[in-house]
Amino acid sequence: MTENMEKIKEEILNIVSSESDLNIVLQRLGDLLSTLKPIQDADRIHLVCNASILCAEKLDRTEMLAQFYIMKAKAEITKPATLIHEMKNLTLALGWFSHALKNEKNRYDELDKKVNESWNTIQSYLNTGFEYLRKKAYVGPAGYCYQIAGEVYGTFYLQFTLYKMGSGRPWRSKIAMLKIIRFLNMDLLFLIDKESRKRAVTIRKDSIRYIREAIRCFKEEQAWGNLADTYLTLATEYRSFNSPIRSRYALYKSEKITNRYKIANMVERLKLHKSKNIGLFDN
Repeated sequence: MTENMEKIKEEILNIVSSESDLNIVLQRLGDLLSTLKPIQDADRIHLVCNASILCAEKLDRTEMLAQFYIMKAKAEITKPATLIHEMKNLTLALGWFSHALKNEKNRYDELDKKVNESWNTIQSYLNTGFEYLRKKAYVGPAGYCYQIAGEVYGTFYLQFTLYKMGSGRPWRSKIAMLKIIRFLNMDLLFLIDKESRKRAVTIRKDSIRYIREAIRCFKEEQAWGNLADTYLTLATEYRSFNSPIRSRYALYKSEKITNRYKIANMVERLKLHKSKNIGLFDN
């Protein structure tokens, strides 16, 4: 891990020191970002984004600043999942309810703090990104930012519901797992408490709202490839929200645009999406 971080620092330094034109530097940093994956390379993405932000500030490229902050949020949202899973594993440990093992209780509190700090950081990145976006709301960059924000909130929803899982009454868990309850999108009613449920619903609505805003932007720009991709994102999020009918309709829209405008790179992605999402509601 340390070796990879040092390597990315060297790459950034080489790019910055080898070019005098900041526009070229920004372009090359963007190319470097495109090679990184949010889950595996979250910390490296932060480093490249930070360097890109410095260049964009000097060039007064507020639309680029918005994108880099949104990208930082996308990278950061990958971190809480592992922490939450460890928290849930700790609650299953022998003696948890009486906190017999003090080190387990301390570890749980430490993880809980890290999760909430990470979520606050993500919200801060999103707020900053949208603040920059409002200064120069170019349609293309705006569409990208809205789409990524929708994905971030979609992931946040899944993390938050897992984090709060068990805050509802224990006997309701079996009911929540019934196919008909999940099909009707009523599982949260049985899994988490009322206040947590309200927040989860708000997060879910934010996810859909931002993705639909991205769709509006790409329609306005007639960016058909981006539009098909965003409908696929919408299909993915609806499926994770246990809304199979809406998911299928969004997938249909993505396929329709892909076929109409012959978007080659979407064909395989749509096939892959279908192959990975044959499950509960397809039987």
